[in-house]
Amino acid sequence: MSATRSLLARIVALRRRSPLAFPSGVGLLGAAAGLAAQAGLIAAQAATSPFLALYPATIGAALAGGFRAGLVTLVLGAAGAEAMANALDAPFDGPALFVFVLSSLVVAFAAEALHRFFGELHAAQARLELQARISALDEHAIVEVTDRRGAITYANDKFCAISHYSREELLGHDHRIVNSGVHSKDFFRQMWSVIARGDVWRGEICNAARDGSHFWVDTTIVPFLDEKRRPMQYVAISTDITERKRAEIALLESDAALRQSQRRLRHAADAGRLTYAEFELTDGRIHVADNFAHVVGYCPTTPPEGGPIEDGVSRLLEHVPSEDRHRLNLAIQQCLGGAANGRIEYRVIGDDGQERWIESVWNAENGENDRPERVFVTDLDITRLRAAENAVRESEKNFRSLANAIPQLAWIASPEGEITWFNERWYDYTGAPLDQPADMGWKTYIDPESLPAIFERWADCVATGQPLDMTIPLRGADGVFRPFLTRVMPHRDAEGRVLQWFGTGTEITEQKEMEEALRAATNEAERANKAKSKFLASASHDLRQPVQSLVLLLALIERQVATIPKAVETARMMKQALGGLNGLLTAILDISRLDAGVVEPAIDSVDLTALLDRLSSEYETKAADKGLELRVVKRSLYALADPSLLERALRNLIENAIRYTPSGGVLIGLRRRGTKVRIDVVDTGVGVPEEKQKEIFEEFIQLNNPGRDLGKGLGLGLAIVARLANLLEAQIEVSSRVGRGSRFSLALPAAEAAQATEAQSAHLADPRGRILIIEDNLILRRGLESIARKWGCKTLSAASGEEALDLALARRWRFDAVVSDYRLGAGLSGVDAAKEIARRSGRDYPTLILTGDTATEHIAEIAASGFELLHKPVSAEQLRRKLSRLLARAAAH
Repeated sequence: MSATRSLLARIVALRRRSPLAFPSGVGLLGAAAGLAAQAGLIAAQAATSPFLALYPATIGAALAGGFRAGLVTLVLGAAGAEAMANALDAPFDGPALFVFVLSSLVVAFAAEALHRFFGELHAAQARLELQARISALDEHAIVEVTDRRGAITYANDKFCAISHYSREELLGHDHRIVNSGVHSKDFFRQMWSVIARGDVWRGEICNAARDGSHFWVDTTIVPFLDEKRRPMQYVAISTDITERKRAEIALLESDAALRQSQRRLRHAADAGRLTYAEFELTDGRIHVADNFAHVVGYCPTTPPEGGPIEDGVSRLLEHVPSEDRHRLNLAIQQCLGGAANGRIEYRVIGDDGQERWIESVWNAENGENDRPERVFVTDLDITRLRAAENAVRESEKNFRSLANAIPQLAWIASPEGEITWFNERWYDYTGAPLDQPADMGWKTYIDPESLPAIFERWADCVATGQPLDMTIPLRGADGVFRPFLTRVMPHRDAEGRVLQWFGTGTEITEQKEMEEALRAATNEAERANKAKSKFLASASHDLRQPVQSLVLLLALIERQVATIPKAVETARMMKQALGGLNGLLTAILDISRLDAGVVEPAIDSVDLTALLDRLSSEYETKAADKGLELRVVKRSLYALADPSLLERALRNLIENAIRYTPSGGVLIGLRRRGTKVRIDVVDTGVGVPEEKQKEIFEEFIQLNNPGRDLGKGLGLGLAIVARLANLLEAQIEVSSRVGRGSRFSLALPAAEAAQATEAQSAHLADPRGRILIIEDNLILRRGLESIARKWGCKTLSAASGEEALDLALARRWRFDAVVSDYRLGAGLSGVDAAKEIARRSGRDYPTLILTGDTATEHIAEIAASGFELLHKPVSAEQLRRKLSRLLARAAAH
């Protein structure tokens, strides 16, 4: 039975290996055998049918090779039998052929079914055997089974335990779920090429567990093939070798670290000029390091390794100068004679003729009889160290010579702050005895009142390593304390640690006296400047009061004499004269407001072309009246600035250019300079000397107006320009040649084009409403009343803040706005009176402060109050427009 099963298994195996060639060959052999037997029957005249011998041949071929083999035998046998029948002139036997074909097909189909049955039986047995083997392996190895695509179909408990994945998480995934990334793609590509062709692969794989840790396995992958010799599944049998691999890796890393350490040690020894020699006293041999000749300059033995000790000592003494030879020979005798350890420094003349300083340190090792058996000598090249020490000594000598030559006091202190040395100048100044130790008594030469602060500062510097810089009073040999500017700096090593402190002291008695004199002069200048400002402010206020009265009265007169031509002309000339005085007062006011810091620039994108167009059309007539040509070079540029402040600055520059240009012309241009835009005002005027180009920006400075002719300006225009440029963060440039002309430039930050907007200023009608007027000047108060009534207002008036409060209370606070002077005599100021009115009435009245005060602190106070401000003298039209807005605001509330 077992033989039959074995035979069937072999037939099944042959069919799987050669699914076409094997049945074809069996069928061919069956047909040949059947035809041969049929020919024999025919020859023996025993054939009752032309296919008699083919029946057993077909059955045998079908049983041996399956349906394909039976079919081949059937076809070839039938064709051959008919050929033999034709050759014998036998008639065609159709029924016999039909019976043969039918019976042969039935037998072939039956044989094929039998083959399939035995094949499936064989496969089932193989699977059972595989399962049995896997079950047996489960107890001893890590087992994983995958299908032909690599998807995991089975994983035993050991695989789950080592990978930390559950079986459900593994099934259906390929091996990439545990890929650690240690191996390259080529590694896995080569593995798959082996097992895909049906061969067994063996190797070591590093996998990654679920927690990220790595584990190594020694793996054998066996492919199982189907009947077509194609892999249908793979079984991986692995052994955990993690600990062995870790030990191997650790060993490799340790070995690499050791080799690296040895290399570094060799490099360090070579770089540090360090070598060694070992004396084996038991066998009288000397062994030296590979770099011995490189460090010391000669080779002590020939050959270098294992030479006699006597030869090594002789060669050493030959290379040592005679001055050091005896001392070195004694040290060698001590070294070889049993001295446990020792050191010596000496010189060696190398084979290259170069002298080296060598420091040798030896240590002896004793044997069992307590006698030295081995001496290890470390040799260090200290040539550079000796040279450095000599250089330091020479440098210190030179330093002390230099320190003794300078006129300053100088000293050196230890890292802890103790004085270790003074220069000769210290002893000359203090009169201290030359034999006095540096760390003794120096405190007695410092002013006792300053000692605590000095000790505190010095202790802090020593603790932090920071330099000391302060003035210290020191007593001289004459007993007088003088100030010394003292500076102490730390000298540090390569690691930043303080090695020493170097200090100097410079007498600054004259400097202190000059500083005191300068401080006194500065205080006096500041006092004089404040007095000047107060005087100007007071004078401006006193002048503005009558000027304001004149302005308002002149406005009334103009209306009253409008029909009298001569009176109109007289009023016009009065108005012109008053305009000159008003211009002076307005310029002073601009200076005061800018100095007070109450002007806040509103920075925006300014269309410079539009601005220059407007200014040029305005000043063309004025320039033409003087016979000058005014030209503007236009470019489409924009700048960041306050439009009104920039316009005021440019007006001053243009007016100056026209005023001081007797002939020729004025050119206004724009240029782009990187991130800046430069506005140039160029004239062909008198020019400014180079030494005066800074002075012209000061108040009331005029170079070509000795008679102070108001027609030539006030000397305040450029001072205002300088202050405006500072507010706009602009740069002023001046370029001028006397008699040829000047160029004044403003450089401003460039900006992008802003969206054009048109300011719609609605027509303001005459003011209407009830006004409380507070003014201590009778004429001006009456002028304000008259002009306000002329416009249609009703007025209440008071001469002081207190009177205004009483009047307002009596009228039950029935008024719409307040117009007040700032200065109102000895009582309340205008600001205080307006605030008190608002507090008592419980109502905020629109308030206009009309003042001639230019004091910076008063201007700042008015700006902080939030009230409207107009400076006297103000024109009737300005006052009308301001009152119209105030009363309109009151009506809105």
